[in-house]
Amino acid sequence: MNEQEALLRIVRAWNIRQQPEHRGFRCAACQTYMRRAWHHWLHTGGYMTPVHFCERCEQDFRAGKVSAGKDVPVDPSRFAGYSEAVQSKLQSIVRAWNTHAKPVLKSFTCDDCGKPFAEMYHIWYNNAGTMIEAHLCRGCARKSGV
Repeated sequence: MNEQEALLRIVRAWNIRQQPEHRGFRCAACQTYMRRAWHHWLHTGGYMTPVHFCERCEQDFRAGKVSAGKDVPVDPSRFAGYSEAVQSKLQSIVRAWNTHAKPVLKSFTCDDCGKPFAEMYHIWYNNAGTMIEAHLCRGCARKSGV
């Protein structure tokens, strides 16, 4: 199984929330809260999102030892409630992403201002049938109208 297929299986097991959540970041595998993580990009199968692993689970992921849970069905049409201005802002953020970048170990930063934060709004939205997750600090979320 290639990396994108493995990441997709993991993300399909997530309980994606329609309302933005302000919280810390968890490992995609063990769910431990972290301040920095290995960042992988999922960009296939109807999803575009970073997938984060702690250092231990990153090693397991690279060895093919991370298993996904049971698929949690997602109805993308439920994630279409943002204003045109918010959608435009989120789309401009997404256009700046290099989703083909190699995995990197780094701290979490706001997708808009780029400053590091331990907690941010996790925002899922539907862009033409692709489920996208962005992360915004309180200030950028407030400015964006999320």
